[in-house]
Amino acid sequence: MKASFTIDSFSLPGANVWIPAAGNASRLEGDGMEAHLTGRSGGHVLGFYPVSTSADLHSDLWEMHPGGDEILLMFSGALTVEYSDGIDHGSACLDAGRGLVIPAGLWHRLVLREPGLLSALTPRQGTRMSGIPG
Repeated sequence: MKASFTIDSFSLPGANVWIPAAGNASRLEGDGMEAHLTGRSGGHVLGFYPVSTSADLHSDLWEMHPGGDEILLMFSGALTVEYSDGIDHGSACLDAGRGLVIPAGLWHRLVLREPGLLSALTPRQGTRMSGIPG
């Protein structure tokens, strides 16, 4: 019997997949990811990002995800993750082949050390950005 659906692979660099809490993940095609997510709530976005400059990481901005933990996976290259709870500050190295979990509500920013490919599983709701942590 022939299947009534297909499963296709896709190139990782630049790919984004929306994973709603109830399942039924879908690939977000082309530019304008925010437009694809309009009207969708909850869940996470799984993204694969080629990073070669600080601008690729918006290193000048801090971000915070109150809606859940963020998972970062470094396939190649290297980053430093700076983090702050508004009082205490720290940093962690994220080298190729390594990952880390950023707890919900923790301000953080990514600083490029070596160009590469980063994957992030990011909660969809409530992300905040700021020029300073907190």
